[in-house]
Amino acid sequence: RQMCIRDRFTYILKAQRDKRPGHLHNEYIEVLVETGIPGFLFFLLIIIGVFTGGIRHLSESCFRRQEKLFLTFFLGGFTCLLVVGFWGFPFQLPCSGLLFWFCIAFLEKFRTLTGLKGVRDVQ
Repeated sequence: RQMCIRDRFTYILKAQRDKRPGHLHNEYIEVLVETGIPGFLFFLLIIIGVFTGGIRHLSESCFRRQEKLFLTFFLGGFTCLLVVGFWGFPFQLPCSGLLFWFCIAFLEKFRTLTGLKGVRDVQ
Protein backbone atom coordinates (compact mmCIF):
# COMPACT_ATOMS: atom_id res chain seq x y z
CA ARG A 1 0.00 0.00 0.00
CA GLN A 2 1.36 3.43 -0.89
CA MET A 3 1.27 6.24 1.61
CA CYS A 4 -0.38 9.47 0.58
CA ILE A 5 1.47 12.75 1.01
CA ARG A 6 -0.42 13.63 4.19
CA ASP A 7 0.53 10.29 5.80
CA ARG A 8 4.19 10.75 4.89
CA PHE A 9 4.21 14.26 6.32
CA THR A 10 2.56 13.06 9.54
CA TYR A 11 5.13 10.25 9.82
CA ILE A 12 8.02 12.71 9.45
CA LEU A 13 6.55 15.07 12.05
CA LYS A 14 6.09 12.25 14.57
CA ALA A 15 9.65 11.03 14.02
CA GLN A 16 11.13 14.50 14.52
CA ARG A 17 8.96 15.59 17.46
CA ASP A 18 11.39 14.79 20.29
CA LYS A 19 14.61 15.74 18.50
CA ARG A 20 16.36 19.02 19.15
CA PRO A 21 18.38 20.80 16.50
CA GLY A 22 22.14 20.43 16.73
CA HIS A 23 22.91 23.94 15.56
CA LEU A 24 21.03 27.17 15.43
CA HIS A 25 21.09 28.31 11.81
CA ASN A 26 22.40 31.76 12.66
CA GLU A 27 26.08 32.00 13.45
CA TYR A 28 25.79 35.25 15.40
CA ILE A 29 23.09 34.01 17.75
CA GLU A 30 25.07 30.81 18.23
CA VAL A 31 28.20 32.76 19.17
CA LEU A 32 26.12 34.86 21.57
CA VAL A 33 24.59 31.79 23.22
CA GLU A 34 27.84 29.82 23.45
CA THR A 35 30.21 32.59 24.58
CA GLY A 36 27.89 35.09 26.23
CA ILE A 37 27.86 38.83 25.79
CA PRO A 38 31.62 39.38 26.33
CA GLY A 39 32.55 36.75 23.72
CA PHE A 40 29.99 38.10 21.27
CA LEU A 41 31.27 41.66 21.69
CA PHE A 42 34.83 40.46 21.15
CA PHE A 43 33.71 38.63 17.99
CA LEU A 44 32.02 41.79 16.71
CA LEU A 45 35.12 43.81 17.58
CA ILE A 46 37.21 41.52 15.39
CA ILE A 47 34.78 41.87 12.48
CA ILE A 48 34.55 45.65 12.83
CA GLY A 49 38.34 45.91 13.05
CA VAL A 50 38.78 43.93 9.85
CA PHE A 51 36.29 46.09 7.97
CA THR A 52 37.60 49.42 9.20
CA GLY A 53 41.16 48.37 8.41
CA GLY A 54 40.21 47.12 4.96
CA ILE A 55 38.25 50.23 4.09
CA ARG A 56 41.06 52.43 5.39
CA HIS A 57 43.49 50.56 3.14
CA LEU A 58 41.18 51.02 0.15
CA SER A 59 40.94 54.76 0.75
CA GLU A 60 44.73 55.18 0.62
CA SER A 61 45.82 56.58 -2.73
CA CYS A 62 49.36 55.22 -2.55
CA PHE A 63 48.39 51.69 -3.65
CA ARG A 64 48.50 50.39 -7.19
CA ARG A 65 45.29 49.44 -8.94
CA GLN A 66 46.12 45.72 -8.70
CA GLU A 67 46.56 45.89 -4.92
CA LYS A 68 43.26 47.72 -4.48
CA LEU A 69 41.47 45.20 -6.68
CA PHE A 70 42.91 42.29 -4.72
CA LEU A 71 41.92 43.91 -1.44
CA THR A 72 38.41 44.61 -2.78
CA PHE A 73 37.92 40.97 -3.72
CA PHE A 74 39.24 39.85 -0.34
CA LEU A 75 36.84 42.14 1.54
CA GLY A 76 34.00 41.03 -0.74
CA GLY A 77 34.65 37.37 0.06
CA PHE A 78 34.83 38.17 3.76
CA THR A 79 31.50 40.01 3.49
CA CYS A 80 29.89 37.07 1.71
CA LEU A 81 31.06 34.73 4.46
CA LEU A 82 29.55 37.02 7.09
CA VAL A 83 26.23 37.24 5.20
CA VAL A 84 26.02 33.45 4.99
CA GLY A 85 26.38 33.46 8.79
CA PHE A 86 22.88 34.94 9.12
CA TRP A 87 21.28 31.77 7.67
CA GLY A 88 23.80 29.09 8.41
CA PHE A 89 26.77 28.19 10.55
CA PRO A 90 29.80 28.64 8.31
CA PHE A 91 32.31 29.05 11.14
CA GLN A 92 31.48 25.55 12.40
CA LEU A 93 32.76 24.11 9.12
CA PRO A 94 36.56 23.81 9.01
CA CYS A 95 37.05 25.21 5.50
CA SER A 96 34.87 28.28 6.13
CA GLY A 97 36.38 28.91 9.54
CA LEU A 98 39.83 28.69 8.03
CA LEU A 99 38.81 31.17 5.33
CA PHE A 100 37.54 33.58 8.01
CA TRP A 101 40.82 33.53 9.94
CA PHE A 102 42.86 33.58 6.73
CA CYS A 103 41.11 36.80 5.67
CA ILE A 104 41.97 38.39 9.00
CA ALA A 105 45.59 37.23 8.78
CA PHE A 106 45.89 38.50 5.20
CA LEU A 107 44.59 41.95 6.09
CA GLU A 108 46.98 42.18 9.05
CA LYS A 109 49.91 41.12 6.88
CA PHE A 110 48.85 43.61 4.20
CA ARG A 111 48.84 46.33 6.86
CA THR A 112 52.33 45.45 8.09
CA LEU A 113 53.80 45.16 4.58
CA THR A 114 52.43 48.52 3.52
CA GLY A 115 53.47 50.26 6.73
CA LEU A 116 50.00 51.63 7.52
CA LYS A 117 49.16 52.25 11.13
CA GLY A 118 46.67 49.88 12.68
CA VAL A 119 44.57 50.11 15.77
CA ARG A 120 47.47 48.95 17.96
CA ASP A 121 49.87 51.55 16.56
CA VAL A 122 47.73 54.64 17.18
CA GLN A 123 48.02 56.08 20.67
